[in-house]
Amino acid sequence: MAFRPKTSAFGEGWTQTDAAGLEVPSDIFREGSRGVCGGQNGVRVSLIVLLTTDSRSVVRQSWEESTEILDSYR
Repeated sequence: MAFRPKTSAFGEGWTQTDAAGLEVPSDIFREGSRGVCGGQNGVRVSLIVLLTTDSRSVVRQSWEESTEILDSYR
């Protein structure tokens, strides 16, 4: 998932501890990915990256779908 930031973007000592693709509706998103990066003193960052299709009509749908995806991690 080349579109996720490299761990070096967070600073020294960060590593990727988990990563996977997400199953996302192909009529809304081109691709989806999630990952967890760990830093010093046990700090963690959870990333979810969603790439929308080029269609202008999916903007509202993508926000609604993104919200559902994020809510599922609560």
